[in-house]
Amino acid sequence: MTTRCCVDPDNRCFQKDQYWADCKPHCEPGIHEEDAAEFRTPRRCSLLDVNASGASQVSLEAVAAPEPARSCSGTWQNCQSTRCCSQEGYTCFEKDDTWADCRLDCKPGINPDDPEPYRTPWKCNVLEPVVFRGSSLETKVLAPVGSPVARHGRLFVKGNQILGAHGRPVRIRGVSLFWSQWGSKFWNQGVIQWLRDDWRVSLIRAAMGVEDGGYLDSPDRHKQIVADVVDAAILAGLYIIIDWHDHAAHLHQKEAASFFAEMARIYGQYPNVIFEPWNEPIDQSWKYVVRPYHEMILGKIRRYSPNLVTCGSPTWCQDVDVASEQPLDDSNVAYALHFYAGTHQSSIRRKAEKALKNGVALFVTEWGLCQAHGDGSLNFTETELWLNLLESYNISDASWAVNDKDESCDALIPGADSDGGWGLEDLTASGQYVRKSLVDMPWDSTIPTKEPLDFDESGCAMMVLSVFHAVVLLALF
Repeated sequence: MTTRCCVDPDNRCFQKDQYWADCKPHCEPGIHEEDAAEFRTPRRCSLLDVNASGASQVSLEAVAAPEPARSCSGTWQNCQSTRCCSQEGYTCFEKDDTWADCRLDCKPGINPDDPEPYRTPWKCNVLEPVVFRGSSLETKVLAPVGSPVARHGRLFVKGNQILGAHGRPVRIRGVSLFWSQWGSKFWNQGVIQWLRDDWRVSLIRAAMGVEDGGYLDSPDRHKQIVADVVDAAILAGLYIIIDWHDHAAHLHQKEAASFFAEMARIYGQYPNVIFEPWNEPIDQSWKYVVRPYHEMILGKIRRYSPNLVTCGSPTWCQDVDVASEQPLDDSNVAYALHFYAGTHQSSIRRKAEKALKNGVALFVTEWGLCQAHGDGSLNFTETELWLNLLESYNISDASWAVNDKDESCDALIPGADSDGGWGLEDLTASGQYVRKSLVDMPWDSTIPTKEPLDFDESGCAMMVLSVFHAVVLLALF
């Protein structure tokens, strides 16, 4: 597949699937009986060729049939994201939480035709395309009395601090959901309510995956996944970050602009919603790539919403000091800082302190006790140092991640209930630590407000408190 050429001039390089291609004089799509039994799966027979200059061509030339439509999946492709099939008469059947493919029919249980390493039971649930319905909320849904959003209202930046509508510094804490294309079973109202009531979170981060089966493959499905969990957070009175979870957002500017314009139009009136336009830039330049991208997305959001926006910086959101030297020209922006305690330690904390001294606000939208790849040993000592820093500078945070993958930074053990209701035995060591950290610093849900949140004509939230209630809130802070 790498060379895309053959030594024998009578052979040509034909692609079998996404993992394999080999040299043959000709190729017919389908099963080849001469293949070894364990590898006897259908061949696409797409021709991989080399151009005249010797450089590999990116596009594939179909020999026997046109390429499947980009919006749907072909046979033997994972159709979990597209939920539709390009070949007439085929249906997308779900095998398990990680795989579905296009078949003429499906019988639940073990399929003896599957290669032996993958001979596990099929659910055979039919997956159908999702049409984006938008928000299910009624107009002007009010934050529940005593909830974090009812207490603090719309957040805004002043200097290097994030303030609530009452004009005092606010620190909100919570958790990030896992990539939407792989962890969406936990993106539901039951989980959000449980995290609020049992973990005492005030913040949820909705990490919408973009590549690898995410938004780019099925925009309507992922917009609806986001909308459903944003609705749930609003009903619970929690803050929620709408996160474009992408490492190469600069390559998807058109899609990101459309997405954030639509999300801001639908949810920009709600003080609950925070926008995160680029999860983690990697090695892109802040000045020439990342900053201009944020400026473009901010322009889309500001048409509809004055809400807080957290903006990522290069090197996986560690170069907040670099961003602070050329900050964005927007009055309600914080800079996203990410750390994993097993990898990122004192040198990154120094970068954070430098950014704060330069006068910008920080928001830790993702952190973990483990190593930077989301797994490995947990470093409790460094985690304590990090959390002490966040507390001392009043920095809000969301830990990674509410999911049950067998990784040390996932909060749940494999097979945990997808609707919440978890006991301590359902939590990993990381999950137990994060939960205790949140419960030990809870928001007080018993503080009433005289009036629920309402919206003026500009979409700004107003909180009306009696003198007594205002005194009570001041005492808490």
